[in-house]
Amino acid sequence: MITHKVTLPDGTEIEFFATDPQTFSQAFGYPSLDDKGKAKQTQASKRKKARKHQQQARRKQR
Repeated sequence: MITHKVTLPDGTEIEFFATDPQTFSQAFGYPSLDDKGKAKQTQASKRKKARKHQQQARRKQR
């Protein structure tokens, strides 16, 4: 069981309970573990595309 305690500015305390850590990340808007892998994959594919376009641009300049 995972708990997360939040204190609001007016002094009210709220405590969240969950059995799955991914529940917290989804509830608070953090990227889940699955999303992190996808983000890295997109970064890599963006780099790959940029390299490809650079090579094509160099060929056109010749």
